[in-house]
Amino acid sequence: MIVFPCPEFERMAAALCEAVPGLATGVFRAGRFNNGELFMRVETLVHGEDCAILGSVSPPDSQLLSTLLLAHTLRKEGARRVTGAFPYLAWSRQDKDKPGHSLAAAWTGALAQASGFDRIVTIDVHSPEDERLCPIPLVSVSSASLFGAAVNRFQLGGATIIAPDAGAIPRCEAIRAAAGLAPAAIPWFEKHRTETGIEHIRFTGEVGVQAVLPDDILDTGATLVSACQRLFCAGVEDIGRGARRRLCKRRPSRPRRAFPEAGNAQLSGRGRDPARHLQCRQAGELLPTAWWRFRNPGRAGRV
Repeated sequence: MIVFPCPEFERMAAALCEAVPGLATGVFRAGRFNNGELFMRVETLVHGEDCAILGSVSPPDSQLLSTLLLAHTLRKEGARRVTGAFPYLAWSRQDKDKPGHSLAAAWTGALAQASGFDRIVTIDVHSPEDERLCPIPLVSVSSASLFGAAVNRFQLGGATIIAPDAGAIPRCEAIRAAAGLAPAAIPWFEKHRTETGIEHIRFTGEVGVQAVLPDDILDTGATLVSACQRLFCAGVEDIGRGARRRLCKRRPSRPRRAFPEAGNAQLSGRGRDPARHLQCRQAGELLPTAWWRFRNPGRAGRV
């Protein structure tokens, strides 16, 4: 298989090729004509080859457009199959069919299919509904092994693992299992998303003085900030906040919008040294776990 990494993902692609025999990186060039129109030029022969695009479809919207055009170009040049390897699958939060509202999870899947993608591999897809809405196979790789190892490393086995919303309960259960902890009821927040932000209105369960709060991504930070504020008010003294792209461990304050290297999983440390507040693990190491799915044309699933 030939992997075509977007510029921000070149280090991840190199690590992936080193870990998986038979992988090679391909070369492409994106540019724009004088009128601003985007074009792609694939400089690696791909006829009859299985190809993968390692990148992102997150905003800005030009990133989605570039990825789709690259997939279409690979198929035009004779690629046998094209896999989208997107550590974070943007637009997947729009997975509820509400009257008058966009259903972007279905929209992006349809665009991917029309552009020549055969399947998509991601990490911790937002919900099972995304798999149903996607018209091509969607494989979701769990990050529980990374965060389970962090729970043990930071000696958080006695902390309460809390779901910031109902949808995060299965993720928390998977982290407990990966950490070797006995099954237990997961306390959780009822979360409402309003025009002004996130509101946690009800908490179900019990929590001690130490808590771990996993989430799938830290973007604006609204979900984790709101949940942490409620927990501190309830007497929790120590919170390890986890997200597949960032995890902090400090008293909550509205974080500046930050996008660490795409696909990173960051795990909290202890102490007052700022350099120890964030510990980083490459989420790319999860992808070889599901490598057989890259070459398997079967339906959606979870790894």
